[in-house]
Amino acid sequence: MQLKWFDDDNKCIFIILAKDECIGSLDTHDMNDDEYRIEFITSNLHAMVGDVNLFMNTVEDQPIQKEAELDIMIARQDARRKGYASEAVHLIMSFGVNKLGINHRYFVKVHESNMESLTFFHNKLEFVECNYVACFGEYELERISC
Repeated sequence: MQLKWFDDDNKCIFIILAKDECIGSLDTHDMNDDEYRIEFITSNLHAMVGDVNLFMNTVEDQPIQKEAELDIMIARQDARRKGYASEAVHLIMSFGVNKLGINHRYFVKVHESNMESLTFFHNKLEFVECNYVACFGEYELERISC
């Protein structure tokens, strides 16, 4: 899955690490004049607390408008409610606007039973409800990026 996503220009996946649990080295690689890649190499697999993903597409009938579905997961129970999700979402949204050209909106799909995520996106990140799909019991929330 990682290899498939690596080769797909419309998907981004970032692993969220607990910085204070990392044992390793930080390397910066020049990619070209205005881009660089930072790699953090760690031998402590427990430092991985989750991931954040973007699935990009263009708006129908509006080829210059790019939007992205955002997905976040903090997998480790002991890493929840420590600010990792907020920081990761803000960072990936900034990355999306500045490096990927996301110029229309970000949206998330959250199951109606996941009150913690609904509250997080609505109250903490100021996403607003824009759709509800009853057959899936799923809310769609959005945040206009411009």
